[in-house]
Amino acid sequence: KSTEFLVDTGANSVALSRTTAERLGIDFSNSEVVQIGTAGGVVKGYRVKLFKVRVGSIELFNVGAVVSDNAFPEMPLLGMTFLQQLEMSESGGVMKLKKQ
Repeated sequence: KSTEFLVDTGANSVALSRTTAERLGIDFSNSEVVQIGTAGGVVKGYRVKLFKVRVGSIELFNVGAVVSDNAFPEMPLLGMTFLQQLEMSESGGVMKLKKQ
């Protein structure tokens, strides 16, 4: 299934809300419980592995992510567990991602 992401180099991990994870069919019921630091404070979350994350022609497997136990973030965050595996460049306000 697909979803839109907000590219967030300040996010340590790909981050999804409970609502988004359920819509995408991500089972986090038996996942490790973690504390997630957000701009709004600390919330309960679940550590998961996403089988596949694809952005355009870039496809990565077993990407670490966290699912928050509430409705935030409203838009999923494409954080560093995905981005650190890519070459990132920015020019004229446009970010370019390239598989290493």
